[in-house]
Amino acid sequence: MENFAFSVIMAVYNTESFLEEAVESLIHQTYGFEKIQLILVDDGSTDGSFAVCQAYAQSNASICCYHQPNGGVSSARNKGLSMAHGEIIGFCDADDWVDAAYYARMVNLMQEHDAQMVFSGYEEFFEKSGASRLHHPAMSGLVDGYEALKQCVLPQRDGYFTSLWNKLFQREMLLDEAGKLFNFPTDIAVGEDETLLVQCCPKARRVFLCPEGGYHWLVR
Repeated sequence: MENFAFSVIMAVYNTESFLEEAVESLIHQTYGFEKIQLILVDDGSTDGSFAVCQAYAQSNASICCYHQPNGGVSSARNKGLSMAHGEIIGFCDADDWVDAAYYARMVNLMQEHDAQMVFSGYEEFFEKSGASRLHHPAMSGLVDGYEALKQCVLPQRDGYFTSLWNKLFQREMLLDEAGKLFNFPTDIAVGEDETLLVQCCPKARRVFLCPEGGYHWLVR
């Protein structure tokens, strides 16, 4: 486990019909899936999601899974963070998917620019209509954490959005002053992503903004 370059945390809840596409898109990363720790945390699914997680974990050494009673996405992500071994940490939703070169590009940008975080553009895909919309924000390059946070709270069509799934974080950015990993608050139903960004961005000196997409967000 200690050899993984980075960890991707996927909170899973009743996404059986989408989960295979999400996981397969990670397995086929050009970066090399053997360097990625994929953590699947099933949050009390009532469909066959956990069985899918178990099957993947049993067949691939880069995948681990955990099942817990339903506690919400924040609780599932907290469990995932406690299992993460990578020095780089990312999040992927269980009904989304990524292009094959997505994480290779994100990690390369982080290393090339000595960035503490990397944000990317993304595609919004609407399940009911089949329509899609690309989000390629105007600003690109290195900025400090305050500018990065500003770019996240711009109108969605212009900025990098407040989601976590189109962002990579150096592990150190998720540590508090005591050296403990960030814990998402479990007593709120919306806005949990923003709580992490508000903690991490102000202390970041180098954030790389990459307008190019590669992450596909399914809107159901």
